Order: sequence, then structure tokens, then C-alpha cells
Amino acid sequence: MRRKIKTVAIALPVIVLLLFSYELLWGKLFAYSPVKVGFIKHELPNIVVFTEKGSTLSSYEAIDTLIPSIEEFHALGFKSKPEILIFSDEASYHQRSIREPGYLYIPIVAC
Repeated sequence: MRRKIKTVAIALPVIVLLLFSYELLWGKLFAYSPVKVGFIKHELPNIVVFTEKGSTLSSYEAIDTLIPSIEEFHALGFKSKPEILIFSDEASYHQRSIREPGYLYIPIVAC
């Protein structure tokens, strides 16, 4: 009996850690992950853009130029560079998003 309890006491935290790691790297907690698996990082002066392989957006500089005007309009500055995630398709977004699509989801056909 003690051996079963000891096995469960070891296995349960390991399973929870593995599930958390999966959700952080490929699941619903992906946006909070320090490592963006399958995405290419583009460091710009005002933002950091992560693009998934297969995405069609390529004009990151246009997005970058909007940040100073947004900060000026709100009279607030970002504490750090905003991170923008660009997904290759809708299915990939749904896999990695906590929220249902709405005002935060803007499909971009081609730019």
C-alpha cells in the first residue's frame, strides 16, 4: 500500500508538470511562453513580431511605425516592446488561444 502511495506521489506531480509544459509550448498558454516553438522572431525598434512558418504577412515595419502614435494617443508608454503573434492559419490560432475569436483576432488575407 505504501509503495502505491509513493508511486502516485511521484507520478502525479510529474504528469501535472508535463501537461503544464505542453500547454505552455503548444497549447492554450502559448502566448505566455518564453519560447515560441515553430515561430520566427523579428526584432524591430518598437515591437517584437513572431511569425509562424507559413504565414504570409511580411510588412512588419508598417506595424512598427504605429506604436509611437498609439503611445502618444493614450499618453502611456509600453513598459517593454509589445509582442505580436502572427499565425499561419485559423486552426493554429484556435489551438494556441485561450479566447474565442473576436475583436482580438484579425484575419489577414495578404499584405
